[in-house]
Amino acid sequence: MTYYNQNHYAHVPFPSKGNPTATVKTGGCGICCASMIVEELTNYSFPPEKSAAYAIKIGARITGGTDMELLCACISKDFGLTYKTANDPEALKAHLSGGGVAIVNIGGDREGYVGLFSDSRHYIAAVGIKDGKIVVYDPGYYTGKFSKAGRAGKVDISGYELTVLPELLYKDAENRSPRYYLIEQ
Repeated sequence: MTYYNQNHYAHVPFPSKGNPTATVKTGGCGICCASMIVEELTNYSFPPEKSAAYAIKIGARITGGTDMELLCACISKDFGLTYKTANDPEALKAHLSGGGVAIVNIGGDREGYVGLFSDSRHYIAAVGIKDGKIVVYDPGYYTGKFSKAGRAGKVDISGYELTVLPELLYKDAENRSPRYYLIEQ
């Protein structure tokens, strides 16, 4: 699977009404996930430059990030995919076991909880299950991210492929709704 890291796209504009100078690096986790998923399921070239322009064109770029429901609906229609949302971690596991992929809506830090994948809202791509763990491609990954207090030892790292226990991923998204955008061919 192609991996896209938003930190490599500071040169790609991704402006919003609230932040006209924003770039993919500062607000493009959702479109990087969309790029990875479209390319995985369709073999169509959809790098972050294209995905960002697409999100802006359809009105999915909002202050602070991406309207993922609108983006998924349009991508599904335009690329011949299907999608639905879910909050149940068992639905996510069944979907991934059946060959689907997902975008996970991360909630970040909150009282009594240190966000595993982010301090604040964030999107990551869940792409499979390996040895009982969820395989994740985090578009906001950087060296040392999972060394932070509260994160250490919870994510296995193999290059850009990350694996995490399903219950830890669920906890990271439990304050968001929908938690999962389930996408398949």
